[in-house]
This record gives sequence, C-alpha cells and structure tokens, in this order.
Amino acid sequence: MPPLWLYKLYSQKGVLLALIKCSVFVYNLVGWVIILCVFGVPYLLFLSYRLGVWLWLSCRHGGKVELMAGCDAIYTLRSVDRHNSKAIVVGWIAVDGCVDICNFKERIRKRIQEDRWFQRLTFCFQFHLGFAVWKKDETFSVDHHVKLIAEPERTSFKDLIEELQCQDFEVDQSPWEILVLGSGEKTTLIIRWHHCLADGPGMMNGIIRLILDEGSTFPTSKIPERIAPNLKTFFTFLESIFHMPTIFPWLFLIPDRNRLSVTHPTKRKRIFFSDPLPLDPLKRIAKTLACTINDIFISCMIQGYKETLLGSTDTLSVAMAVSLRGESPEICNRAIAIRTPFPVSLDGDARIHEIRKMTRCLKSSSDILCTYTFMHTTSNALLSWLLNLCRRVKISGGTSNMPLSLPPDARVQDLPVSSVCAFAPTLLEMGDSPSFGIPRISPT
Repeated sequence: MPPLWLYKLYSQKGVLLALIKCSVFVYNLVGWVIILCVFGVPYLLFLSYRLGVWLWLSCRHGGKVELMAGCDAIYTLRSVDRHNSKAIVVGWIAVDGCVDICNFKERIRKRIQEDRWFQRLTFCFQFHLGFAVWKKDETFSVDHHVKLIAEPERTSFKDLIEELQCQDFEVDQSPWEILVLGSGEKTTLIIRWHHCLADGPGMMNGIIRLILDEGSTFPTSKIPERIAPNLKTFFTFLESIFHMPTIFPWLFLIPDRNRLSVTHPTKRKRIFFSDPLPLDPLKRIAKTLACTINDIFISCMIQGYKETLLGSTDTLSVAMAVSLRGESPEICNRAIAIRTPFPVSLDGDARIHEIRKMTRCLKSSSDILCTYTFMHTTSNALLSWLLNLCRRVKISGGTSNMPLSLPPDARVQDLPVSSVCAFAPTLLEMGDSPSFGIPRISPT
C-alpha cells in the first residue's frame, strides 16, 4: 500500500513545508537503504553506466546535450517506431485581422532569447547508446519553423488539423512549427509540436506567453546568468535519483481499480494526466463559479471526450487530481483517486456543480492514493527501450485535454484574439485512427 500518511500530511492545512520535505527525505533514505541492501551491486553498476553515458555525451558535445526525461523518451520512441504518430500536439489561435509575419517571427526570436521555456524550441532529439537525448539544433532558424500556408480548397479545417496531427517531424530538426493561415477577415495561427517539447498544458502555457502583451503580469521564466550549467545538471540528476524510492512503490502498487479509464462495453482504455499548468485567470474563474480549478479541468476534459471519443454506450470514469502544493495556483495532477463515474450527460454549469460535489467527497475519501504519474517516475533511472517496454505493459495511453482561460484583452500584436482551441492527442490505443480531446475555449 502506498504511504497514505504522506498524502494526509500533504492535505493538512497549516503543515510547514519543511516538515513535508523532511518526511519525504526520511522515506527516501529508508528506501535507499532497502535498495542498496537487496539490489546493491546490479543497481550501482546500472547507475554507473547511466552516469558514464551522461558524462561522455556532455564531453563529446561540449555540454550542449542533456539526457531526455522518461516521458520525452517514451513519446520520442513512439514517434520514431511508428508512422502517423499520435504524439503531435496541435492548437490554434484565431485573431481578427491580418498578422504581420515578419513582426511575429521577431517576437518569437525575442521570446527565445528572454524566456527559458522557449529555449527548448531550439533543440532537437537524437539517440545515443540507448538513450534519447536533447541536442542543440545548430541549423535552427525561426524562418524554417514559421510558415505561411494557403487555405485548403477541398478539405475542411478539422480535416486539415487531423492531417497535421498525423504528420511527424524530422528527428534531426527541432520538432515544432507555426503555420499562418489567412482566411478573409481572420487569421489563424496553427501551432503544432512534438509531445516531447510540450504536452497540452505546456503548449497552452507557451501560447499564452506568446500572445500576451509584453507588459503582462503573466509569469515568465527569465533566463538567469548561467553559472556552471553542467554542475547544476549533475546535481539535478543526483536529486532525481534520490527520490526514486518514493516514486517506485506508488508506481507498482497502485490498484487497478484506482486508474483513470474510459470504459467501453468491449474495451477499457487506461489514461493518465500530464503536466501541471500555472493558470491564475482560471483560478479567478473558479472562484466566481464557487468551484476548484480541478473541477473546471475535469469538466473540460469530459466535454472533449463527449465530443470525440465517447459512444452512446460508453461511460467515463476519472481519477480526482489532488493538489499536493497547498494553495498553489497550478493545476496539479499528481494524485490518483478511486475510479468514479462522472456526469457525461450534463452540460455547462450543471456539470461543474455536480463535479464539485463529487470531488469534495473524493478528497475526503480514504481510497485516495498519493502517486506521481508514470510519465515522471523514471526520468533518470531506466533506458529508453525499457521505458517503452514499461509503457506498453503498465499503461496504454495518456491524455492532455486542457482548459484555457485568456484575459479579455489578449492580443497578437494589435489584433484581438477571438478564440483558442487545443487538439491534444489522447494517445489511446484505438487502432490506426488518431483520437483527440477538443476543449474549445473563447476568451470572451
């Protein structure tokens, strides 16, 4: 049984953060003692190999290479191994008027220089000695990734989006692009990138940072002076290894009934969530509706499934996302709750209020188990091919269906934003046809 006492400790208001960190430290310390006593020699040999590969890559490429996280490696391998990858995240922004392409490219260049999040857009992924790694794209050019396209003549806009979602990127190029589509009095910016760069929440995060005015109060990650980056990466590597004893019990001891799933009469599809997203405007909306951020998140996810995946006889069961960060404005999905049917038939405010009642009951349930999602458990522990094997065995898919809230004055250059939409791949095992969750959001 995972450490339920740790979840209760997290959920208690007024508990000092230092006490929480201390409890995690002690739990990890005990876990490491057990690991070293039982699997000491083979595990240390494996970690030595892992560390050796990291050092060799860093020296060979002058520190411009970093080992890819476990979630990135999974999606990258999936993309390389199969055609028509489901690991492409697609979204678009509709604005009233004509966008100046040259000005827009300059804005992206400036963001890449100033914002750490956008720096990832200058990297590509490669494979060395069984590891997926990030490598600086020496031939990177914004002009190559921001393109003007003509309006499709024979296909609908939705067909165009689905086609773009199935087109893979070249392995040796940074896996993202922005396509500018002019249509009458509106301009649509179609953003597509590989899931290893960002999932649905990450893409929405990037879109918000890209389109909001420079003077906006939306938090950005300014790049500080880089002091000993390799040493910092090394300590991050050691820290991630240290936390493994906390992660592994939660990964392997989660009962099947506590997984999130969409249930079909003949097939069950397991799903897990993705990264948290800082979203202060959504928190204000939640306060207005007298509900939580997670209530809105789940409601949008249900709407996406209702429009695209659910059949007339399907039922939807989700796991409640419990924040482990107190009053943090992030949508934190780092917990799994008992699988519970949710109100698919309801719409709008009625569904949100029904979800609010159910989630409050779930939060007080003793069946809630505190766990990290599989995507973030083995970032620095397993070879990429083994990660891919574990993905096929343990979990069959993931979802990044995201709500989005923009300020009413959100603009691209001087043009008002009329709507934003996300096509985030659900990565469900549903044959060869791609599947989407489509929460459509308007800033008005």
